[in-house]
Amino acid sequence: LVIDADLRTPRLQAVFGLSNQVGLTGLLMGKSELVETAQRVPGLLDLHVVTSGPLPPNPQEILSRPRFAHLLEEASSHFDVVLV
Repeated sequence: LVIDADLRTPRLQAVFGLSNQVGLTGLLMGKSELVETAQRVPGLLDLHVVTSGPLPPNPQEILSRPRFAHLLEEASSHFDVVLV
């Protein structure tokens, strides 16, 4: 799993050709769940990406929430490797 935590200038959605409508910001705000947010990369069966999602007005505050640590724990229980 690759998580795009660049909430100022995200790029992974463009690199992998994925939608950025849902992503990390939604997960951290409690609006979505990891299972529905992680997108499978076409042509790479074992690679999933959590894009940044819509850009928040306060990226640093959102990333410093306890929910981010919880998300990493959850991700590590579902995926062999988690890269942020």
